[in-house]
Amino acid sequence: MIVHSCECSECISTFADLGTGEAVLSVEESQRDAKNAVSALEQIETGTFATPSWVIFPPNSVRVVSWNINRGLHLDRIIEFLAGAKADILLLQEADQNARRTHHINVAKKIAQKLRMNCAFATEFQELTQGSRTSPAYHGQVTLSRWPLSNCRIIRFEEQTNFWRPHWFLPEIPPFQERI
Repeated sequence: MIVHSCECSECISTFADLGTGEAVLSVEESQRDAKNAVSALEQIETGTFATPSWVIFPPNSVRVVSWNINRGLHLDRIIEFLAGAKADILLLQEADQNARRTHHINVAKKIAQKLRMNCAFATEFQELTQGSRTSPAYHGQVTLSRWPLSNCRIIRFEEQTNFWRPHWFLPEIPPFQERI
């Protein structure tokens, strides 16, 4: 299904995907689906899987791992690596939730359960081709911790810098040898 919407609420129209034979949605159904999608993008899913323990003395150091896990496509290898890293806090980017390509599992929850860590999953966007209308797929960021997570929230960038855009780099050093 292709959904187009502009800023105004009256301009929501949907079209059937030619290959599915799916009926065109009414404006009311489209608006309801749009509201549900926005609602899902504002929610944080949390899970408590760490074994509660008393910490008498705070640790001298904290081990943090940040990794783009590429949707969790090789989940067993990802979990094996993360288990070996023995991190206290994991910051994972590009985690799937209910996507066809990762067998409709919740990647964040699966990692948290296997590693016995607490987790918070924040949706970045809905994967339109990986789920269905009744069972949508999402893609987002995950924070996992051996300690309880509290006051979890989403902070979205309103603007981004041009740092990531490609640019030419010409070193300012004289050539080592000049040849023709």
